[in-house]
Amino acid sequence: MPSDWQDMRLGDFIELKRGYDLPSQDRRAGAVPIVSSAGVIASHSESAVLGPGVVTGRYGTLGKTYYITDDFWPLNTTLYVRDFKGNQPKYVKYLIDSLDFREYSEKTAVPGLNRNQLHQIEVRVTRDAEIQRAVVELLDSLARLVDVSTDETAGLRHVLTNLTQRLVRGDWSVQQGKMWLSLVQPLIKALDDKIDLNRRMSGTLGAMTQALFKSWFVNFDPVRSKAAGITGGLPNRVLEYFPRSFDSETGTLPGGWAMQPVGELASVVGGTTPKTEQPENWLNGTHCWATPKDLAGLRAPVLLDTARRITDDGLSRIGSGLLPPGTVLLSSRAPIGYLAVTEVPVAINQGFIAMIPKPGISNLFLLHWARHSHDVIVSHANGSTFLEISKTNFRRLPVVTPPQSVLRAFDALAQPLHARMVACERVVGQFESERMGGPDRRPLTASAKKKRATAPQPGCQIVPRPQSRRERGRPGDMRAV
Repeated sequence: MPSDWQDMRLGDFIELKRGYDLPSQDRRAGAVPIVSSAGVIASHSESAVLGPGVVTGRYGTLGKTYYITDDFWPLNTTLYVRDFKGNQPKYVKYLIDSLDFREYSEKTAVPGLNRNQLHQIEVRVTRDAEIQRAVVELLDSLARLVDVSTDETAGLRHVLTNLTQRLVRGDWSVQQGKMWLSLVQPLIKALDDKIDLNRRMSGTLGAMTQALFKSWFVNFDPVRSKAAGITGGLPNRVLEYFPRSFDSETGTLPGGWAMQPVGELASVVGGTTPKTEQPENWLNGTHCWATPKDLAGLRAPVLLDTARRITDDGLSRIGSGLLPPGTVLLSSRAPIGYLAVTEVPVAINQGFIAMIPKPGISNLFLLHWARHSHDVIVSHANGSTFLEISKTNFRRLPVVTPPQSVLRAFDALAQPLHARMVACERVVGQFESERMGGPDRRPLTASAKKKRATAPQPGCQIVPRPQSRRERGRPGDMRAV
């Protein structure tokens, strides 16, 4: 073994500590991330630990490690690194990544980790800061590929995981890792080229569907063409579904078309949040549960997965239940207007209006109607703190509704485009999602900057821990974190 590397117990290299309880009723609006065993799940106004930090699941989701650059609040379902003992935090993150904590989990109904047992694990590590930085730099350059979950890169992901283990434990030198990286650079470039191509294709396909909707249902181009005696553009078998003139009474709608409330075209439902302080709603959850945050970073209106999942117990507490694939989601507040079509069964929180198309109604028609009608939807919202569109007000909104023959013709053209867009998003989706194991680049708040300026070595300081309701009334309570 090289002299720069040594075998020791994990507890001699770092110190782990359990996180802190923070019931949902005690949380206040702010920018401090709340970290659970499943990653960042919410935010709060105060921090319990100064960043940068490393967090791993103690109960529920085991084996996931999160690197947080800013001050944060680790929940009691996690273990975080209280003391890095002078080591590079990101190197410690990769070291924990290389350990299989499932071997040390307690054999109970809900698997859990005991930090005292973890401290006894034998690890091979280096304390040399230059070697640690070099290992981190190399692994950071590979991290994006490690996160890819497509079939094309499954084998490469396995190889890269092995490389992480070899580098952080000293089985390979950094020079050997760089040599290996140079051998796979052509593959990496080919993957990047494919990802870029799929991104551009996805954008083009979405624009084509949107243009088709606008042409047919906003500008009424096929009707105007027939009225002017212009042929071409659309096949005759499609063009025959459109009338030759506009309604004589309104003068604005094609003949035979109608204005209908959206509530007659779709079942309009909302959702809720099961109590977060009850583990039976969340631990080892299997059902996708969406919040508007899941839609905020989407390039295309396609929801393939959610950041959080709920259990059967949690699902039973949501009146709308599990919504079927093909449901159209619209964020109803803060802000109004995020849109997506679900590609998986999903439950939702209270920040959505969900449209389940009624028989004969196209979900893509509803999607693009909602996008085109954004300003109208917002104009029917109300609220003092932030605008919100209620389900009652939403159901009344008028929609220009063609006969079902036109909707079927629209679907015949739009659905293949959408299906291809979904395929593109499946290929590149995780490259654009926020990587919880990688750098968190949110800007520091003013209070965080002040604390950072006076903070000693990360992980070795003592900071006040905000008290729970049970502990309030005991001023001066200071906890080492």
